[in-house]
Order: sequence, then structure tokens, then C-alpha cells
Amino acid sequence: ILADSPNQILIRCTDPRALGRLLAEHATVDHLRIDEANQSLEVGCNAPASLLRDLSTLLINQKFTITEIHSSDESLKELFATLMKFHRGESKIVRKAASILPISPIDSK
Repeated sequence: ILADSPNQILIRCTDPRALGRLLAEHATVDHLRIDEANQSLEVGCNAPASLLRDLSTLLINQKFTITEIHSSDESLKELFATLMKFHRGESKIVRKAASILPISPIDSK
């Protein structure tokens, strides 16, 4: 149930801006937030299992390294809130409108 519920994923990598451009095209991504000081990218997505399943394919031939991936919503309180939404029939959460940062296409050189 939780694998395909909306979630925030935090990814630390050597080039969060390049990763953001890459993930912006994925159908499940709702928003992106880059924290360059911490070399991290927060990814809001409506189906994290799908995104994580596709991540290795998306990263082929990329010039950066991912050092950490984890859910931003790992607390028991968040888990309970998510389960209660399913219980009440509120399993669909409204998708967030646009990306938080402007993203330009990746050069395909």
C-alpha cells in the first residue's frame, strides 16, 4: 500500500541540479527542491516505488554519484497518518502544481 502512496524522497548526490533535470521528466515526480549546500535533492512523487524502480535505468551514462536515498516521511507519525488516509478513503492526494525550480533540458552530447 505505502510503496505507491505519495511521498518525499531525499537524494544526496554529487550534482543535485543535474539529477533534478533528469528526474523532472519522470511521470511520477510532482516537485523538486534542490539544496546545493547539502548536495541533496528532495523529490515529491506520487508513486515512489515506480520512481525508485526506474532510477537505475535513468542513471546509466550519467557523470554524478548518488551517495544516499531515503524517505523524508519516515516517522511513525507520518506512517500512521498515511494509513489513516487509506482507511478513510482519502488515498489520492492532490498533486502539487509546478516544479519549484526552473529546469532546463539535459544536453545530449
